[in-house]
Amino acid sequence: MLTKINITLGVVSLFILDRLGKYLTLLLPEGEFFKWQQIFSWEKNFNDGIAFSIPLPNILSVILSFLIIIVLLDILLVKFQSSQPTTIIALQLIIAGAISNFIDRLIWGQVIDYWLLLFFPIFNLADLLIITGALLLIFSLLRHNKI
Repeated sequence: MLTKINITLGVVSLFILDRLGKYLTLLLPEGEFFKWQQIFSWEKNFNDGIAFSIPLPNILSVILSFLIIIVLLDILLVKFQSSQPTTIIALQLIIAGAISNFIDRLIWGQVIDYWLLLFFPIFNLADLLIITGALLLIFSLLRHNKI
């Protein structure tokens, strides 16, 4: 069984991978870097919108992101001792992704995206962590009849 420390180390590792991916992406020339078939490519893109590229001034994105991170950290600290592992994983994934994108907004004024999949908009590992965490959280809440 996964311990809470192992879960946290795994999520921190994913956070570091995202930061590394963003750093490497910044070193790339503009445009497409890697392409596999017509399904996947790695390319540099700056996203100044919030979720799903919805436009919002950067200062509002930074403030909103900061408040969401604080609320989620508070929930995680309260739930860490008593919650199911799925809930803890979900919250940590969302927080890790949100912090990584928050760092981008503070430094660059926008989020660095680098993956493009067929039928999906361009995104990064942090976005994937947030989406996966949100789906896990919904699953956990449904499973425990809290929705």
